[in-house]
Amino acid sequence: MAGRVRGRQTLRAGALLAGSGLALAGLLTLIVLWVQVATGSMLTGAGEEQPCVAAAAAGTDDARVSYAVLPPAAACRWSPDGVARSVPLDAAPVGLSWLAAAGVAVGVILIAVVGWAAWRARRAAVVAPPE
Repeated sequence: MAGRVRGRQTLRAGALLAGSGLALAGLLTLIVLWVQVATGSMLTGAGEEQPCVAAAAAGTDDARVSYAVLPPAAACRWSPDGVARSVPLDAAPVGLSWLAAAGVAVGVILIAVVGWAAWRARRAAVVAPPE
């Protein structure tokens, strides 16, 4: 019986380690992608080759730089002649960003399921008080 309990604890610890590692790796990948897009869009604006970014910095022509979370991307939206335009500044690889987000989700779900199962097992192991 003791070997069975030890085996379950080892399996549970391994599942928690795998889930937390997967979630952490996915989150770190997303952070790197977000920083890459943010710095890439700033460098594009610093080069003065984008009139939209210059207009956004000056606050003219309703220009604004916006960022998307998934997939990480930056775009400048403006209307210089009354027609709305969008100029892409930088974007992260779509497949990699969704894969990283899926890793975070799967890792968090795995941790939650293993934690819930451990809680249920401990609760079931409590001996009922004598009558």
